[in-house]
Parts: sequence; structure tokens; C-alpha cells
Amino acid sequence: MTLLDQPPPERDHRAERVRIETLPAGAIWRCLCTAHKLAKVSTHFIRGRTMPCRLPDGRCDACTAGLDREWECYMGCWNESRQVSMVLRVTKGAYEQVEDLAAGLLPDKLRGSRWTFSRPGESRRNKVRVEFHGVEQERSIIPAGLDVVGILYRCWGIPRPKVPGMVGHSLGGH
Repeated sequence: MTLLDQPPPERDHRAERVRIETLPAGAIWRCLCTAHKLAKVSTHFIRGRTMPCRLPDGRCDACTAGLDREWECYMGCWNESRQVSMVLRVTKGAYEQVEDLAAGLLPDKLRGSRWTFSRPGESRRNKVRVEFHGVEQERSIIPAGLDVVGILYRCWGIPRPKVPGMVGHSLGGH
């Protein structure tokens, strides 16, 4: 094999298997954040699923129809409780707790931070409780970060914008 006829690297299918996860009622998840920052976006619940608001980048049919917007954010993490990489949907109330507990890590120093997310009771409408357990100092044990924005676009069934500057703008919330 020469320098110019090497086979392509094996595809990492991990991102294709990763889903957006919501903490279920009664669950307690210990998570290690693998991303540097959270993806933040305004969403609508339409046709039985969560979809991003298309404003200000384009026409938003959900806004035109008068549907409410919810602000949420997403954390790429290793769920130590379930032993799986995932994108965790973080509600506005849970995010406010993250802000209070680890303000010094926001907006872009979350990688390696350890969290416990719990939703007591039997209803998925119950408030999520958040605990911060510091930052993992042994960087070599932190799994590779996920392409959270790419995973969100894939799960939503929306083509990812080709313009690099548009990605942050599209998932910036409002």
C-alpha cells in the first residue's frame, strides 16, 4: 500500500445510533458531559414530535400557525448510569440549575463536567433536579465528543445547513 492508495478510514457509526433522550419519570442519570458547550434552540411540538423553530433563518410554519415555542438545550454526554453516549434534552428549568451550579463553565467549558439529572415521581411532567459533581481531571477517560448539532439535524430529519456560520445561528434560540 502506498501513500496514495490507502483505504478510507472506517466510518464511525456511533453518531447514527445516538438519539435525543429525555429523562423519564423516576429516573436518575449520572452523566459526563462530552461537549464543550450546549446546543440551545427554540422548538415547537408539532405532529407529535419536537421540531426546531425555523425563525429567524427562514419561514416557520409552526409560528405562522400560532404554536407555542419552548426553549430547550441539548447536552452531548456519556450516560454513566446506562453506559451509552447520548444527547440529553435539558429543559429550561434544568438549564437554569446548570447555570446556577456551574456558571464558570458556561458557555464553552463544560467538557468533562459531571452531573446527576433526576426526575422524581411517576410523571414525566415533574421537575428535573440537577446536581453538579465537579469536572473530571483525568481527561483521557472522557469519551470523544458527539456532533450534537449534526445529531439534532439528523433526528429532526432536516438537512444540515452548508454555510458554517449558519449552524450556530440556526440553533441559537431566540
